[in-house]
Amino acid sequence: MDIDFCLELGGKHLILGEFKRKGKAVPYGQKRAITTLAIAAHQGGMGVLAFIARHDSKVSDIVAAHECLVSEVFLPPSQCWRPPMGGDRRVRELIEAWLAWRRAQ
Repeated sequence: MDIDFCLELGGKHLILGEFKRKGKAVPYGQKRAITTLAIAAHQGGMGVLAFIARHDSKVSDIVAAHECLVSEVFLPPSQCWRPPMGGDRRVRELIEAWLAWRRAQ
């Protein structure tokens, strides 16, 4: 089990992400681990964003993570994964929008 993307910003924000090839499922244990880490960080006072993003790159290709489409988002204290609000979003767009929202609070 691994987490493909982890970014901590100044002890205030934590962003976790997993990138999967289109059509490939996220293993239950992997998704559960990301969910558990997100909840624990939120309970510790951090703003947390977790996401699953999809790509159609070949296994041998380098994945341009910022361009991948987000398929699911987890935002504690919510207890469920859901599609991103506002329709299709690329990883970079999601992160920038979430950080702008967090800073405005």
